[in-house]
Amino acid sequence: MHQIRKKVKHNFKTYAGYMGVLGFAPHILIIVLYFESLLNSYALSSLVFSIMFLSTTVSEIPIGIFSDIIGRRKTMILGGFFNLFSVVFYLSASYAPLNPIYLLCVGSFCHGIGRALFSGTDEAIVYESSKYLGNKDFKKYFSRGRSFNGFSTGTSALLSGFIAYYFSYRACYMASIVSYIVLICVTFTFYEVPLKHKGAYNNSFMTHVKEAVSYFKKSSKLRKLGILNIIDDSVTGSLYRYEIMFVSFFIPEYLLGVFRLVRQYVIALSFAFSRKIISFFGRTEIILIANITNGSIRFAAFALNNIFSPILLSMNGALGGACITSISEQLQEEFTDEQRATMKSLITIFISFVEAIIIFILGILADYFSLRVSMMLILLIKILPISIAVSLIRDDKKTK
Repeated sequence: MHQIRKKVKHNFKTYAGYMGVLGFAPHILIIVLYFESLLNSYALSSLVFSIMFLSTTVSEIPIGIFSDIIGRRKTMILGGFFNLFSVVFYLSASYAPLNPIYLLCVGSFCHGIGRALFSGTDEAIVYESSKYLGNKDFKKYFSRGRSFNGFSTGTSALLSGFIAYYFSYRACYMASIVSYIVLICVTFTFYEVPLKHKGAYNNSFMTHVKEAVSYFKKSSKLRKLGILNIIDDSVTGSLYRYEIMFVSFFIPEYLLGVFRLVRQYVIALSFAFSRKIISFFGRTEIILIANITNGSIRFAAFALNNIFSPILLSMNGALGGACITSISEQLQEEFTDEQRATMKSLITIFISFVEAIIIFILGILADYFSLRVSMMLILLIKILPISIAVSLIRDDKKTK
């Protein structure tokens, strides 16, 4: 028993290492610039991204059930391989003799499958390890891993800017291939938490899904948190992918990495101090405050449309880490042990579907108007998660 507890406890270190290596992907900084250089169109670049989101949408439920029944460790290992495949296909597109969009689409499809395999599974490992050890402090280990990811992503972005400027976009993808090989090695070191339900679930696919959906119908809080998570992640993710293109209008390419470094370090610090921030503002209140603050900073940056815009955007996310931690913790508390990954997959399906629509619309609007105008219009959707956060605060006050 002591040896098992020791192995389970090691999952926290593995999770931190996994998040750190996952964040070190130099190609992520220049992915939009890379697609644009090959396709010469915002709309076509958005189409490639949309395939990633749609492949995530299609595979989320089966993979969530796979994770719940087969185990988290195997699911994570597969996720590592699909992420590696995606980068290989992305890189191959630059060597394609004909239209590169076909290889980009295959890479995007693999990217989406990799996202689905990691989605919810990594959080489930942390939550189940904490629960097995009798430790309820999910925030501590979750935020520590996300903090490692933020610092790693920032450092990766800094190097990426210089690699792209002094060498090429291809070199960034080659560096990411090495990083993802290391990531696969790290996923092998996870230990499967010995929970009673693992391997014992024999219901059909549809029965499993129906039971997961029924919990959303029963719990008003779970529905509201889920919808908030869907809209917030979809809008934030769409804008995040095109921010680097917007910033490139004001600063030279070799400084893009510095911009992303500052931005990711701000987010990482938010994760590092998330427990104190949440304790100060409140678990639900921080969601409202973070959405208002982040939305306002973004809108101001787009409205200014000058050299101060990158500075504002780099400071955006100061409360983002605490907000994400709070939402994740509250969702994990509402999920059942038997269907934890499946219930998370239901939410991620809608995130991927909505983000695919938003990012495609953003690309069309950018071609028709401008990138800045399209991002400002998309940002208005943030009003919805703000109103839901207000509703959740009211519900909390009623139950006290």
